[in-house]
Amino acid sequence: MKEFFYLDNGTIRAKILFPVNKKYEGKRFCHSGFITDIWYKNVKFSEYERSQGDPTTEGSGMCAAYEPLEMEKPADGQRYLMPGVGVLTAGDTGREFERLPTEFSYDDLHAVFTTQSPDVDGYSYFETRKIMLEDDEIKETVTLRNTGSKRFACSEYNHNFLSLGGLDIGTDYEMRVYCIQKPESFSFKEMVMENGIFTYDDYPTRSCFFKTFDTKPVREDGMAWEMRSKSTGISCYEKVDFVPDRLQVWNDYYVMCCEVFAPVDLAPGEEVTWTRRWGFSV
Repeated sequence: MKEFFYLDNGTIRAKILFPVNKKYEGKRFCHSGFITDIWYKNVKFSEYERSQGDPTTEGSGMCAAYEPLEMEKPADGQRYLMPGVGVLTAGDTGREFERLPTEFSYDDLHAVFTTQSPDVDGYSYFETRKIMLEDDEIKETVTLRNTGSKRFACSEYNHNFLSLGGLDIGTDYEMRVYCIQKPESFSFKEMVMENGIFTYDDYPTRSCFFKTFDTKPVREDGMAWEMRSKSTGISCYEKVDFVPDRLQVWNDYYVMCCEVFAPVDLAPGEEVTWTRRWGFSV
């Protein structure tokens, strides 16, 4: 059984999982539009989540997730809707759950995933997730409509398991983040931030983590962040068309990530659309 497909425009090659597959069967990341691998001009920018003693959550590449910040918290044993994943049972640590019904189609340059979730205690939604290759960019547009009877409030973000051609995370990396309201000094372990620019004073031996709700609109061109190698010039970036409600920057020894959260707050019948673009240079 085939479990993935490729988009390829001769410059960018992206490997995308089918919504139902054996590679990812978890409860954390969205099963629609899971991009596990990205190459730009034959340079690989994606990484797989690696274990440091504990089990991983099986992340890789550019995988989205929803965080239901203001939806009602279920009691143990209660069924609840996890957007992007399925119908879960609170307190159940097993791997079995009710998957979301998702249809998809693709060609060399485009992929479209459509999902109508079941109604669980008044929560349901219809999502269209479109991915396409445009020159040096991967474009992803999501439209979400609240088809339930309750307010649907959450955030959507992308984990961006990225490196610059496999270069170890460390002193050669620089990430500029443009949507921090007050980019004052920050340091944690080997990670340092000054005026929105994240660098390293050594090679990190553990995960470093920065989080803020104090955000502002991105640059006029949509640039949320860009990451580059100071020695080689290899770089990548993410552009968005929304004002983030928060962001997180984190790393491990093999990956550096800026997570830009898209706000979703819908009354019954309302819908919202947002777009992300990732670009690459070597």
